[in-house]
Amino acid sequence: MLKYGVVTYAIGTKYHQYAINLACSFHLTNSKNDIKFYIISDSPIKLNPLITNNVINIVDNELLKDDNILLNKLKNIHHIDLDQYIVIDSDCLIFSDLSPIFYKYRNEDIVMWGNELGEGDYWLGEIKPLLKANNISKLHSINGSLYIFKNNDSNDYFFHKCNLMSEKYDELKIPRIHNNLKNDEYIASIIGQQNNYLFFDFDDNVKAETTVYSRRKINLYTSYAKLYFTNKEIHKSSLLHHKITHPLIVCFDRYSINSFDYKINTLLLNTFINSSRIFKILIICIISPTLFFYYFFKYAKWDLNNNTNKNLFAVRYNNHWHLLSA
Repeated sequence: MLKYGVVTYAIGTKYHQYAINLACSFHLTNSKNDIKFYIISDSPIKLNPLITNNVINIVDNELLKDDNILLNKLKNIHHIDLDQYIVIDSDCLIFSDLSPIFYKYRNEDIVMWGNELGEGDYWLGEIKPLLKANNISKLHSINGSLYIFKNNDSNDYFFHKCNLMSEKYDELKIPRIHNNLKNDEYIASIIGQQNNYLFFDFDDNVKAETTVYSRRKINLYTSYAKLYFTNKEIHKSSLLHHKITHPLIVCFDRYSINSFDYKINTLLLNTFINSSRIFKILIICIISPTLFFYYFFKYAKWDLNNNTNKNLFAVRYNNHWHLLSA
């Protein structure tokens, strides 16, 4: 039987907690299958004993830090006994069984999602100098919050090439992001292009981003996730995505991770896992109305503003949605 897993990296107290929340969401939705969940961290993480049958914490003293921290996702983990695994950011939550993902991509060595870009396009800046410096004619703007890898020789080569490129990062004119960090997405995309890897279209039914969708309704305790936007909130990047989606995984970002709905969805996770069936129902009866009224009043306010000012519209910049007047 093939061994499947989910891997996330957590460095520092804040990301330890995100990883715990993610692991708990995995347990709620995947405890009855054979998929394992691995938190690779810089120090031990205390896990709820009830989830340790399928959630494993591995302490790695050689995790990359500082400006290399995002490149951990491109590290070779052949020492973990897995045939195929998903790498996701710790600031995600899982809302459903992940088995369909492994089935869908069962024949692929590497899965990276992205749309093709040419000389005149932009990806966090003009990409023409990047293409020239790396001797490629095009690039794919991939999203690094989810990768899928097989543990095989082909991927050993991929990880090796990524490591070599990270050492020449600035020399190859690769832009840095978020407080001068090296970007795993650029490296993976360039290596993929240089070696003729197949890039896949975005699949919001598998994973959806809060940076793409202006609106969402999520309830982890009932395994419900809906991300969507209205016609007035369409941004050109949304043309690559479904108007409405019910994803297996929701990926948050630096802004949405601090939102009320993320906090209320993760507030009682450990208590919920430890509770009897009756107390689980009680928690659902508390959380569900709270979320319902939160979303109702939040989006009612947006819609009221839209009706009051016909020129008001929503756009996304700086990785966050904003209501603006034309």
